[in-house]
Amino acid sequence: MAAQNVKGIIKIISWLLVPILRAVSPLIEEELEKFMVKLYVKAEGTENPLDDLLVGFLLDMLDIKRPE
Repeated sequence: MAAQNVKGIIKIISWLLVPILRAVSPLIEEELEKFMVKLYVKAEGTENPLDDLLVGFLLDMLDIKRPE
């Protein structure tokens, strides 16, 4: 039941977020991607696994590749 709620929330967020992100200028999109990649690297450096999950979720929502 909880998994279905999470999937529904993710669908709603992506339904709202994707058109907005497609409308932003390339410069803003590039800067957002740089920021999110830096944030992901920082999250991986913490001991809290929830940091990794949250930032990874945001990267997935924004369709940004995770750094290797």
